[in-house]
Amino acid sequence: MRIQASQLGQLARQLFVALGYESATAGKLAEHLVAADLCGHHSHGVIRFPLYYQRVTQGCVDPLASAEVESVSPTLVRINAHGQLGQIACVQAADLVIEKAQHAGVATAVLYNIDHTGRLGTYVEQMAAANMIGMVFCNGCVSFRGQAPYGGKEARLSTNPMAFAAPLAGQAPIVLDMATTALSHGNIMVCRNTGRPIAPNCALDQDGNVTLDPQAYFAGGTLLPLGGEQGYKGFGLSLMIEIMAGILSQARLHSQETIQDHNGVLMLALNVSHYLPLEAYFAQMTAMVDELKSSALRDGFDEILLPGERSSRMVQRQRKQGIELDDKTWHTMEEYAHKLAVDFAPYQR
Repeated sequence: MRIQASQLGQLARQLFVALGYESATAGKLAEHLVAADLCGHHSHGVIRFPLYYQRVTQGCVDPLASAEVESVSPTLVRINAHGQLGQIACVQAADLVIEKAQHAGVATAVLYNIDHTGRLGTYVEQMAAANMIGMVFCNGCVSFRGQAPYGGKEARLSTNPMAFAAPLAGQAPIVLDMATTALSHGNIMVCRNTGRPIAPNCALDQDGNVTLDPQAYFAGGTLLPLGGEQGYKGFGLSLMIEIMAGILSQARLHSQETIQDHNGVLMLALNVSHYLPLEAYFAQMTAMVDELKSSALRDGFDEILLPGERSSRMVQRQRKQGIELDDKTWHTMEEYAHKLAVDFAPYQR
């Protein structure tokens, strides 16, 4: 089914308000989820609301919590999010690193006690809009061990995602937003909701056998590192992110007995104008993109797409046509509307 972004955002905002969030915060959370659905990243869209409901009702997340800036230097900010959802704390952190990088050329932020961070691409896009190259690295909640090390069949790491963005002149930035697993946990949620099988060699069941069944994965399975037979590359990336986002932020690691059920984040902004004049940067970026897109195409390909280009096209298309949601996700939204006494009648299809 299809629904306009404004309607989906209104429904999501009402659900967050009913869950205990102040109206302004609820609006920001809803905007983030709908933006993920708009660009086709349904793994981080409204499909995540049941998780947030569970986290709040179990007392893991306080809807009224505020992030605390604990320390500041010319190039570093340390933030204790106090269990706040990442869509709020990470936007605040991105604003701070942008401000610092305006003066210092480079700035970082580390966040800990931060709950699910949402789509990381949002925060690097925020930096790219300020003519900066943005990077975000995130280690997973300690209680969610979703990735086996290369050669193993038991989960020891999370999906440990990362995102990068680089501005382009007059068009959407280049955005690379990816997990270090062959598929993200959210992607398998989408497979479950749409009835599609998991792609081959991406997940194991609880016995360590490769599975295509989303239910087998959710019944105690684990994800494999990115790279297939060269999965040591994905595992290596995941391990480095665990170090950067886990140790440098002083968030708890998966290997520690004391469980801190939140994420750790490292954020970095590079101010392009401190490295070379912006005009020169954009000219070189345009030349590079033109060169890449001039490549002869392999059979089965229509064009060369930059990282993030498919998503930016999806945003334009779905703003006009409405966001396409699978039936199970939509019915789940209806279920939670009834559970939270939110009037669902205006959204009936």
